[in-house]
Amino acid sequence: MKSQKRTFLILIILLIVCLGAYFGIRAYNNKAEENEKKEKKAEEIVVTNVNTDDITAFSYAYEENQLSFSKQGDNWVCDNDTAFALNQDAIETMLLTLKDLKAEDAIDAQENEEGSEDYGFSNPTMTLTVETKDKKITFTFGMHNELMNQDYMMVDTDQTVYLMETDVKAAFQKSLVDLKATEDLSTESTENE
Repeated sequence: MKSQKRTFLILIILLIVCLGAYFGIRAYNNKAEENEKKEKKAEEIVVTNVNTDDITAFSYAYEENQLSFSKQGDNWVCDNDTAFALNQDAIETMLLTLKDLKAEDAIDAQENEEGSEDYGFSNPTMTLTVETKDKKITFTFGMHNELMNQDYMMVDTDQTVYLMETDVKAAFQKSLVDLKATEDLSTESTENE
């Protein structure tokens, strides 16, 4: 009987030790994951933070057409054709890509012998200019890095080359037709009745 109690006591102690090890390892893994997230966040490179409410005008070239937009009151207007009805939500969505703009990597072009030319800035794929009440910011996109599926970008005359997600440039690859306001179908149906 004593040996059974001793065996039972040893099993209980082993169970407690195993549970302690399990929870200890789990806490260690959670802490390591949290530290990894903190490190990754610290490594994020903030390119610019443009408050979309402060933007008063912007322009870019798409398919050899220079498109320019300005804010009149609460609405965006195409400077190329002021009578053209713009989809205001589409414009706001485009501009939201500039809020909290972060890069995957930053390269000092001055350290490179050929400067920014290695990244396609001698023949940019797109130039985007944004004006706020206080300043004017120019984003210049160089070549596309196929291997990383990202774009090289410079801001103003800064010699830093940023490696950006492709969605930043893609947001502004829209023609005027892509930004056309859609008519409200419910209004159309009541007019036809």
